[in-house]
Amino acid sequence: LHPEKRVFARCTSDGWRTFADLAAEYVDPGYEHSVYDTFFFAITRPLAADDCVRVEFAVCYQVNGHTYWDNNRGMNYSIEWRQTGAQ
Repeated sequence: LHPEKRVFARCTSDGWRTFADLAAEYVDPGYEHSVYDTFFFAITRPLAADDCVRVEFAVCYQVNGHTYWDNNRGMNYSIEWRQTGAQ
C-alpha cells in the first residue's frame, strides 16, 4: 500500500456522451493493521423527467504514476432509480 493515491468514480447517465468524476474519500477502518484501504463516494440521482434513471460508473485508482480501472469486466457498474407508487 502506498500512502499517496487517488480514487474516484466516473459516472454517466447518458451512455458516456458526458460524465462526471466523483472523488472518493478514505474511510478509516477503526482498527490497526488493516490490510485493506476503503473509500467512499456518493452518487445522487440525476434530474430527469423519466420515471427510470440509470447511472453507469467505473472506479479508478491512481497510485505511483499508474492508473487502474475497475469497470466490472467491461460491463460497468450501474444503479437504477425507478418511480414507485400506485399504478
